[in-house]
Amino acid sequence: MEFEELSLNILDIALNSVKAGASLIKISVTASTESDRLVVEIKDNGVGFDVNAYEKETAQRLNQDSAPKKSGGNGLRLFKESAEKTGGSFELFSEKGSGTSVKAEYILNSPLRAPLGDMAETFAALMLSEGERDLVYTCVADGEGFTVNTAQIKEQNGNAPGKNYGTIKFVKDFIKENTENINKNRFF
Repeated sequence: MEFEELSLNILDIALNSVKAGASLIKISVTASTESDRLVVEIKDNGVGFDVNAYEKETAQRLNQDSAPKKSGGNGLRLFKESAEKTGGSFELFSEKGSGTSVKAEYILNSPLRAPLGDMAETFAALMLSEGERDLVYTCVADGEGFTVNTAQIKEQNGNAPGKNYGTIKFVKDFIKENTENINKNRFF
C-alpha cells in the first residue's frame, strides 16, 4: 500500500508521535525550484525508540514473504520508499527518551513524486487527535512561507482549547490560503 498523497503519510507518522506521548510535534515542508527539492521533516519530543531495532524488525518483516502482513507499522518504510523512488533520500533519528526526527527529501519535479496533498486537513486531524499537544507547521517555497503554531493560537485566545470548530476552521483556512499564495500552482 502506498499513500496517494504525502500529507496522508505525514499524518500517519505524526499520529505515531501522538501515540509516543509527544507534547510537541513540528512539521515542516520546504520546496526549492532552484535545487529541485521538496523536503518534509517531522520532529517530536515523544518517548523515542531504538532505530537499529526498528530497522532490524522491518527487514525481518519484509523478508517473511509467507508471513501474514501486518496492517500497520509501515508508515516510516513507505515514507522512505516514496522519497527514494524519486531519487531523494530519507533520514531517521530517534533516541529513547529524546523523541524522533524524520526527514524525507524528494526530487520536486520527479514524475514519481506523490503530490503534497491537503496539509490543512492533515493539521486539523492532528488538532483533533486525542490528548493535548502543541503543533507547529511551517511551509516554505523558494524562500516565501508561513508558520502555524497552536501554542500561539491558544495564547492569543486566552488559552482556550484548540479543539473547537472556530479555531480549527480558522487554522484550515489560514493554511489553505497561505499555501495557495506561496505555491502559485507550481510546486506541489
